Amino acid sequence: MIIKFFKSLLNSPSLQENKQIYSFFRVVQLKFFFPQSFVYILFVPLLVSCVTPSKSATPLADIVDKKTVPEKELQEVVMETSEHAPNPESYYHTLLGLEYEETRGHDASGENDKKALREYLIALRYDPNAFFLLNRVALLYSRLGNQKDALFYAERAQRLEPGNGELLILMGDIFVISGEQEKGLNLYEQALIKVPDSRDVYFKIAGIYADQGDLTKAEEVISKGMAVGPPSPFFPYYLGMLALEKNGLDKGLNLFRDALLLDSYFEPAHMAIANIYERQGDEEAAINVYRHVVNRINPGNQQAVNRLVQLLVQKRALDEALEILTRLSQNDPSNIDLSLQLSRVFVEKRDFSNAIDVMEIVVNARPTDTRLRVYLATLYEENGAFDKALFHYTTVLEQSPSEYDVRIRLGSLYFYKLKQPNEALTQGELAKKINPQRSESYLFTGLIYHDSARYPEAVEALSRGIERNPKVPDLYFHLGATYDKLERFDEMVSAMEQAIELAPTHANALNYLGYTFADKGVRLNEAIDLINRALTVKPDDGYFIDSLGWAYFRKGDLEDAVRLLEKAVSLIPTDPVIHEHLGEVYLKKDLVHLAKESWERSLSLDPNNDQLIARFIAAGFGTPVLENSVKRIKTQLPDTH
Repeated sequence: MIIKFFKSLLNSPSLQENKQIYSFFRVVQLKFFFPQSFVYILFVPLLVSCVTPSKSATPLADIVDKKTVPEKELQEVVMETSEHAPNPESYYHTLLGLEYEETRGHDASGENDKKALREYLIALRYDPNAFFLLNRVALLYSRLGNQKDALFYAERAQRLEPGNGELLILMGDIFVISGEQEKGLNLYEQALIKVPDSRDVYFKIAGIYADQGDLTKAEEVISKGMAVGPPSPFFPYYLGMLALEKNGLDKGLNLFRDALLLDSYFEPAHMAIANIYERQGDEEAAINVYRHVVNRINPGNQQAVNRLVQLLVQKRALDEALEILTRLSQNDPSNIDLSLQLSRVFVEKRDFSNAIDVMEIVVNARPTDTRLRVYLATLYEENGAFDKALFHYTTVLEQSPSEYDVRIRLGSLYFYKLKQPNEALTQGELAKKINPQRSESYLFTGLIYHDSARYPEAVEALSRGIERNPKVPDLYFHLGATYDKLERFDEMVSAMEQAIELAPTHANALNYLGYTFADKGVRLNEAIDLINRALTVKPDDGYFIDSLGWAYFRKGDLEDAVRLLEKAVSLIPTDPVIHEHLGEVYLKKDLVHLAKESWERSLSLDPNNDQLIARFIAAGFGTPVLENSVKRIKTQLPDTH
């Protein structure tokens, strides 16, 4: 974690741009020689008059209210820009550049940086040896990702002031961002000689050592930085982060608490403490810290909100999660993340109507965000409003026809909910055209053909998928199941074995092959081993337990068979096959009454099982009275509603 932090630190030309720290930590402390009021006093009249200054323009000093900007400071600005008399054209474009930089905080696109850079470059035409301009140009090029040109202008500035410590820091940043850490480290160490009180440099040097894996050296550098200037919570905080990298949870916890002693509102320390509590398994303590951050320090800390809500959901404290999210959403209605969280908590409560209401507002606010609309469609689908789900899926595809996953989702809706297999197949084929290499479309069309009893076409679709994706176990599994329907036993076995070879814990393939062996009465020891392997993955799966019980029955182990099949019935009381299997074992043990009762239960659940009806009559139980059995069995089965 600390390595990632330092990497982000080293890749930023200014710590001001790193949201994890306070604004007073500046990596590049280039002097902004014009106070803010000075910039506006000078700049606004120039713009209003729309006059481009010329060599005969009013001297800059005469424009400035000397009560606002002291004469001495103004002279320093003038002389800093150039060793000779200031050029009005240079000043004009310099002020434009400063104004663009002043407003860059409201521009995430970087356009203002580009505009500022252009103005500074124009200013340099009139004053090519202005140290301030060379500095700004170098910084902006670096900020915009052009480290080569940044270094060119920084080196020009260095020829003017070879011992400028803050320029050395900037050049170190440029080298580090370019991947030349050793050169950057050397420059940072030179900068410390010039500006020994620059705490930022200590963080940068420590960052390099941390990135190189030398955490001990990084700790030493941070500790040295602590001795410079007044106490700051950042130093114990970053020492704590380094301790965490060494798995020193207790040491890290104590250091983060030290940071809070210096500033009880220091948000990063609170978050780190909560993270430690989570790693230690103390979720209640973590909840309390996150709750404190959200309620007392910063309601806008999205990470704290997310973790708090997730932990509350895990504890099934859904009402508190809803209360927090509802309150925060009311205070910040444009926060999409809060609305999504709120919707998901409603889903956890199975309150799909409210979840949908929240997402409708979100989607109306962001109608072109396909991710949000797809989520809304899934909510409608879950709530049984298939027509509205269809509308939103198709709207997404109208906006973005190449959405592969949405094609598969829409196809599933057509087939499984709307019972329109041809439309489903169309979506599957369109998905294949979008990306012929992905396996999901072949698997999807194969399943549609299989579930529609079009087995030869299913084999063809799945085989084509395997040709393109020979390492996808599910393709082999469903191909094997289709071969089974076609009674092509050897090919079924081969396909299932291939699925298991690719995925040794593929529980469905293990169970399917084991049950098939058991049902045919072949390779029974192998069948038992396969099913036991499936049960190690899903130990409480009633169908797998039924398979194992049936394998023991086929092997002649009636006691284990009865025990397992009774357990399977208790887990899945509505499955007719399990009742049929249990009846068969009871009959073999001469438990005739129980056998008859089990078969009656099976037939009540599947009255069209002609083979079992014939077996029922052959066993001397007479003709099954299915209606009476249904009434009796319904009163015995647990209420699943």
